[in-house]
Amino acid sequence: MADFEYYIKGDMALRCNSEGLWYLSVGGSGFFLQEEESFWRVLVLLEKPYEEVREKLGRGFCYLNVVLAGLDSESDYWIGLALSWVEQGGAEASDVLLARLKGVVEGRSANQKNRHKAFSVLRKIGG
Repeated sequence: MADFEYYIKGDMALRCNSEGLWYLSVGGSGFFLQEEESFWRVLVLLEKPYEEVREKLGRGFCYLNVVLAGLDSESDYWIGLALSWVEQGGAEASDVLLARLKGVVEGRSANQKNRHKAFSVLRKIGG
């Protein structure tokens, strides 16, 4: 049983149990969000303003992993939304975040607009 739940879209709910473990519930299936690699399942959170999501989920959720999943997605749509979250304060500067931003800037999977935006964000947060 979830101690907390937030419906993201339709029957897709983000829940936190009494042990503080976050999981995504879709239909009858549940997927724990423990490793960084599992956060691609909640990329849809990036479609909402960061402050709105932060207000609903509070401090215990790992927003950085959502941003990293977006930056790693190789989709300009998700990369752009992840960059917007960083600009809105959705991820604190860290070595991991700086490395991913550099990867977007130097890589070829993102379009030019997102590479420039990543470069700008990188400069602002200290990379």
